[in-house]
Amino acid sequence: MNKVSGLQLNHRSGRDLQLRQQFYTDLAHLSPSQAEALLDLIKRNYMEVVELKEKNLEAVNLKRIFDIVLVRSLPADEYFKMASSAGTDPVQILKSWITKNQEAVGLESQGIDAESIITSLRKIQREIRRKSERDYDAKFWTVVVYGSSINGRSVKNKSDYDVRTDTKEALQFMQSVPIEKAIEALGFTNVSSTFQPKLNLQDINRLSPVVIFIKADVVKIVVYKTDPLTGQTTNDPFIELELQL
Repeated sequence: MNKVSGLQLNHRSGRDLQLRQQFYTDLAHLSPSQAEALLDLIKRNYMEVVELKEKNLEAVNLKRIFDIVLVRSLPADEYFKMASSAGTDPVQILKSWITKNQEAVGLESQGIDAESIITSLRKIQREIRRKSERDYDAKFWTVVVYGSSINGRSVKNKSDYDVRTDTKEALQFMQSVPIEKAIEALGFTNVSSTFQPKLNLQDINRLSPVVIFIKADVVKIVVYKTDPLTGQTTNDPFIELELQL
């Protein structure tokens, strides 16, 4: 599983910046047949790597490499632009995006389905709105949902639900028992929450070209531009769509 069609799958590329840049360069030179062979390898081994990553650092980094390849092969910017230009409802676009990614990695039966992801977003916004009725500051909280859940690569009872908040109060809210229980009931192992005052997303959009911003009064999809050759994402939003949940 370490090599396919001349492309070296070095698990260290998942954490070593120099090796990762070389991997991006190698991806840019893949022929269509090599790219297809690589995606087939990922589909056959994705579930095994997810299961191993709980105890194996090499598997954690290899999954990151798999995700980089998937970002390149399924360009979110093109997908969302085409679907939104056709007038498709943003909620339906997100659902189809999640399903498309699940199919790409063979998670049709073991993945957390799109409807459950939408339910999680609806639950978070509803609870923030209720909180804001009692706490004025909660009106200005931002909760960012990113990673495998939004990009169709979550596995039932094996994947975290990744969020980032812009205040410590919002972080505590996301770590509260009602929120944790509601998210876990959908098939996630736990809510993995981090706090970052200015919400710099440069370290997450590399593997998560689609992220969700949740506030009391609005939920937005933000999609980042993807380089079609390397799969690298820019740090500037390419498309923003409002979700009516």
